[in-house]
Amino acid sequence: MRIIALLFPVLLLFGCKSTQETAKRPAENQSKSATMNYAPNALVLSISTTPCFGQCPVYELTVYGNQSVQFNGKRFAHKEGAFIGTLNKEQFTALLELMEEAQLTDAEAVYDNPDITDLPMTTILFTTPEGKQSIKARYDVPENIKSFINKVYDFSKNIRWEENTTTIDEE
Repeated sequence: MRIIALLFPVLLLFGCKSTQETAKRPAENQSKSATMNYAPNALVLSISTTPCFGQCPVYELTVYGNQSVQFNGKRFAHKEGAFIGTLNKEQFTALLELMEEAQLTDAEAVYDNPDITDLPMTTILFTTPEGKQSIKARYDVPENIKSFINKVYDFSKNIRWEENTTTIDEE
């Protein structure tokens, strides 16, 4: 019993010390994207898709550093037409965390097979501390990238959209 009485204050002291050290450290556990400061007009993320021979959604989704979002649903998208919206802080952080979880920075630049033409091409453009990167994904796309594309598309369904009265250039 005496040993426990003597060890308890020592354990308590070490427990408090590690808590204090953790509190002093900057947010090491937060993702790089979630803590990155974007300029208001800076591109954070852009996803665009091309048509397929079926009913694949064709759209462009662009997110900027000021948390504004543009959506241009061209065909078979959940909204067709040009729309704008604004992400709240929680939505913006959630999107940045999705980007981090997908490990986009570790992905190859191109997943494709030129012999396969009936699959849609998804182009992902995103900004990291190192600069802009892009991924073209059509064929043999890793599951984490496919999942990211689907999650962002589903995420876009929950944004409060307003019809955009300005024209989005067609490429």
